[in-house]
Amino acid sequence: ILADRGVQLHIHPSHNVPGDTTARERLDAALAEYKRRVTQI
Repeated sequence: ILADRGVQLHIHPSHNVPGDTTARERLDAALAEYKRRVTQI
């Protein structure tokens, strides 16, 4: 149930704006970069 709520918060039909996907892609990129730097240390 918590996971469903989280999904709705991020991908809500009424908030399905082009900017949404860009923000998510930037978030994923930031997380990937963070993980990459952590593993390098």
